[in-house]
Amino acid sequence: MEYQRFTVKIEENIAHVAINRPDKVNALDEIGWRELQTIFETLDATPEARVIILSGEGKHFCSGIDVSLLMSIWQQVSNDCEGR
Repeated sequence: MEYQRFTVKIEENIAHVAINRPDKVNALDEIGWRELQTIFETLDATPEARVIILSGEGKHFCSGIDVSLLMSIWQQVSNDCEGR
């Protein structure tokens, strides 16, 4: 299966999952969070995957949540609260 934010391969019962957004310091946006859930659910149901190694491409593992996602959530919450 292909992913936008990750690379996944299984070798010798080891699943190698790599965050692949080095230009964004491997920050996780909405797509990344959804893909991560799908990847782990898929690997959980895959008998060939006995171990999962999570890593990041580039110099950094992961900088955490993408700030643009936080801003989007903040905007949505602000809009929801305006009507109160």
